[in-house]
Amino acid sequence: MAPAGGGTAARPGRTLVLEGVGPVRFEKSRRARSVRITVRASQGVRVAIPTRVSFAEARRVTLSLSGWIRRTLAQIERARGRCRDTVRASECLDRRNARTYLSGRLAELAAEHGFVYKRLSVRTQGTLWGSASPNGRIQLNARLAALPHELADYVILHELVHTRYRGHGKGFWRELERLLPDARERHVRLREYSLDMF
Repeated sequence: MAPAGGGTAARPGRTLVLEGVGPVRFEKSRRARSVRITVRASQGVRVAIPTRVSFAEARRVTLSLSGWIRRTLAQIERARGRCRDTVRASECLDRRNARTYLSGRLAELAAEHGFVYKRLSVRTQGTLWGSASPNGRIQLNARLAALPHELADYVILHELVHTRYRGHGKGFWRELERLLPDARERHVRLREYSLDMF
């Protein structure tokens, strides 16, 4: 459950101010296979450039997607207004209290719906709300403790379902919507918080 990442920089990048967008950080990346643009509240607009692609070509690609970038920046601004209190709460979150709350809620939801998991880790992650492995290891972002409870429950159940279904295919969504009929609506609401908190 994560926005796209940008890869590891192969050499120092450069920041350009693009008309209608503002500052954009361009960085060479050994991992990028194509020009990849990310727009995040915490990092602004960043462009990962494959080593074989020139900065000029990456700038051209970025300008061609400037409409999408502007729309995403506008979404972040709208989310910032609606999610302000939650963002502030997440910034002064007590990790120990977050772990206690999330581990308790995970145990409750697993027992209620017949899931088995092996281990939980709670971390403050940069771009993930949670993850799960097929062998039952679950990782949750401590920031979930600052979200409205119904959205934290959505993420926890999402990860529990991943202990049975890998990927986000029809089987996964059928099971998640059986447990949470409004799962897709919660998914959309969670995206607002993702825009503002990552």
